[in-house]
Amino acid sequence: AAGNLWTASIPDAPDDWFFRELRAGNQKQTLARTPNFDPQNPYLGGWNYTIYDGPRTGSFGAGVASVHTRGDFFEWKINVPQGGEYAVWFYYAAVNKPYGNASMAGRTSLQVDGGAPMMLQGLEDTPNWSQKAWSRTGTLNLPAGEHTLRWTNVTGGGLNFDALALSDDLVWKPPTAPKADDTLVAAGKNVIVVQAEAFTKMSSKEGVVDETEGAAYRDRFWFKPNDIPAFAPNQDAEVRIFPAWGWVSTILQVKDVDWQNRLVHVEANKNASEELRVGNRYYLSNVREALDAPGEWYYDRAAKVLWWWPLNANAQSQPVVAPVLDRLIDFKGDAAKGWVENVSIKGLQFSDTTYARELRQGVYSPDDAAIWMSGARKCVIEGNRFINIGGYALRLADKSTGVEFVGNEVGHVGQGGVMMTGDVASQPRDTLVAGNWMHHLGEVYKHVAGVYCVTASGTRIAHNRFEDLPRYAISFKGFTDTNYSHNNIAEYNDIFRTNLETNDTGAIETLGREKQDTGNVIQYNRILDVVGVKAMPDGTLRSPYFTWGIYLDDYSSGTIVRGNIVARHDWGGGCIHGGRNNIFENNIFIDGLSHQMRYQVRDEFCKDNRFVRNIIVYKNPKANVFMHTGTWRPDVLSESNFNVIWHAQGTKYFEDGKLTPAGTLAQWRQAGYDRDSVVADPLFVNAAKDDYRLKPNSPALAKGFKPIPVEKIGLQGYARAWKLNAK
Repeated sequence: AAGNLWTASIPDAPDDWFFRELRAGNQKQTLARTPNFDPQNPYLGGWNYTIYDGPRTGSFGAGVASVHTRGDFFEWKINVPQGGEYAVWFYYAAVNKPYGNASMAGRTSLQVDGGAPMMLQGLEDTPNWSQKAWSRTGTLNLPAGEHTLRWTNVTGGGLNFDALALSDDLVWKPPTAPKADDTLVAAGKNVIVVQAEAFTKMSSKEGVVDETEGAAYRDRFWFKPNDIPAFAPNQDAEVRIFPAWGWVSTILQVKDVDWQNRLVHVEANKNASEELRVGNRYYLSNVREALDAPGEWYYDRAAKVLWWWPLNANAQSQPVVAPVLDRLIDFKGDAAKGWVENVSIKGLQFSDTTYARELRQGVYSPDDAAIWMSGARKCVIEGNRFINIGGYALRLADKSTGVEFVGNEVGHVGQGGVMMTGDVASQPRDTLVAGNWMHHLGEVYKHVAGVYCVTASGTRIAHNRFEDLPRYAISFKGFTDTNYSHNNIAEYNDIFRTNLETNDTGAIETLGREKQDTGNVIQYNRILDVVGVKAMPDGTLRSPYFTWGIYLDDYSSGTIVRGNIVARHDWGGGCIHGGRNNIFENNIFIDGLSHQMRYQVRDEFCKDNRFVRNIIVYKNPKANVFMHTGTWRPDVLSESNFNVIWHAQGTKYFEDGKLTPAGTLAQWRQAGYDRDSVVADPLFVNAAKDDYRLKPNSPALAKGFKPIPVEKIGLQGYARAWKLNAK
């Protein structure tokens, strides 16, 4: 065709053949997109950022909820009709007493135009999280004119925030329960009403914005001038976006574009379950007008013509393959009527599968796969290659038991390696995932894992190598008392460069909302470079950001974390988020940017955890040893002792800094923790080359630290003989 473009007419293609993957030779091509993919900066480059340019009125009865994280902020534009002193009233709900604070007084602030913050008073607990009340929180001196008002959660603590009102009548009181369409007035005076959801900027880790006239929707977003080029109507145009907090990615079908108002409307379905917020990163894809770079392609379904700009000059000599199927093998057994059992799949290559346009289980659990196994028993998948597929390599469900996934390569796939799903009754059990090389996962959807136990028990994940992942290497989830993952073990795995595209995550992560001791064991894994990325409301990316090496999330309990090496992370080598009866023992945590170990105390459930015989070494002069959120209680830890702690600046670093929940390290010891621990160089063999074996005279050995068997970690420790036919 014209210029560098080639075309292929496909007259016999079915009308409903909708493919979004294309392979030329051995390399995936890029579905036409704008901005273009940036090969020099593949994770942080090539993005647009949503803005808010819609109505800014909002209404009573709507607002923002779950705003409880230190550093959360919201900004609004206000117009002050007459300068003077204004009383500040907040309309909110809060129940913080169970977390140690019956009042939010002195914990949040207001700033005008970036000036000195005013700490807000009042804000006592309301009867429940739904019953709102007004509280007078202070006064501000406001000049006439337009100003920026910024509220910040300075120290943490929860609010469901509906609105605030500012009045220059200092004896005026707002109505007890304003209706949705109320406009507050004070006779002869001025009242400025600010609806929480009508913010112009925000940053909130877990805040939820009501869908009224605010700046967060599920079916629309605004874009900056020139970010989206004009394109012809196209039923297949898509937006690929990290919505809300940046924990997941999704693909949204474009319904229409309002070019005058720079507004994109997208289809509301399971893919649109997360809010689109100010600053979310995205790109537009699957439009002919965006085909403007080598390696890009576009399929015109109406005309049944494929357009392509080859990367290389030898376009005619290489096969060009488009996928038809979303799975290649589908075993359907039944535990009651007859298993699929004793089947071996060995030495094959699986490639060129597509993925569902609408996610079956939602954005948190995309579940396409090359091989589906339901009701399978004692089957073996060994020595295969899963390359350039749209989903996972293997999906296990419906009581599948005793399945082995061993010695395979999984690379450049749309989702992950192995997914296990079901409830307690139907979950897969006793699965072995060992000796696999999994790399470059999540090239389509990002909330994925090398091994994702959505629900699975008795799983052993051992001697694998995971590298270049958008989120987890391994995840064990527990949602309810009928949907959890127990008695799993992750051991001797090499895990490199994880969480390259998401945040609030760990290389190995567990979820424990069932609030039971899980019996999960995480031991002898080597975890290097846990990154994390967050799109900020101002349209910039922050990285590294908000990651841990091993993250025991949401009440995870009864977990043993032993003998792991974790180097280069952000918020800690480990984190306990509200759980109990967890043991961190004999681990090595290296170079946390912010903290080395973090305790997120949610409520009284969090207690009786142990942190013993670990090694901590770091160099950031602004980082803590131990960090906590919530209200610290002595019983959060039943023991923290016999650890070796070291900083690049030496012993002086620990003398004055408030590095622990109790303050200085000396105050931490006075509180009963780490009295037998030492501040000393642990004497690694060669930390500069990530060799964290200990020299014979290491002080850690004197404290009972047991050498970690690094020779058993990763593929070198895999017992079976296997060979990858790949470079």
